[in-house]
Amino acid sequence: MMESKLRVRPRLGDSRRSDGFVHELLPMTKTHVFLGVFDFGDDLDAVTAILGVDPTESWLRGDAVPPHPTARRTHSRWSLHSGLPTTASFEDQLAALLVRLEALGDRVREVASRFTAVIWAAIYTPETNPALAISAATARRLGALELGIDFDIYVVPEEDRPVEQDQSS
Repeated sequence: MMESKLRVRPRLGDSRRSDGFVHELLPMTKTHVFLGVFDFGDDLDAVTAILGVDPTESWLRGDAVPPHPTARRTHSRWSLHSGLPTTASFEDQLAALLVRLEALGDRVREVASRFTAVIWAAIYTPETNPALAISAATARRLGALELGIDFDIYVVPEEDRPVEQDQSS
């Protein structure tokens, strides 16, 4: 009889590889999950007034992009982040953000109907083929809020990864 081995694919940001060994590259993954609102003109307060919460981050088209004094924003954005650190997994950040947004319910749907609103996931990772999954239940929660999700995944080049220290000495 052939023995079956179940392999669990690690969540993005998890420090366990599929072979069970812990390695130091994945903790370098940085994940940002947030509600992004666009196309509201030049009035950031229009979004804030509807949602009843202050943005985590916001800017208007033409604002300076720190720390680059000559760079300018090409679009306006109002953002509400998950509230978790960037080292938290994509799944944990999405769950935390959905709890925040579901508490705002109809206000989120109103913003989504008046402006462009989307959940945004920006992920910086050393993994060459990161795994992402959204359960059917999470997809329903997003749909109930009338929100889609957009992924920007940036693979950190080999030369930008930390050098592993030899621990044998």
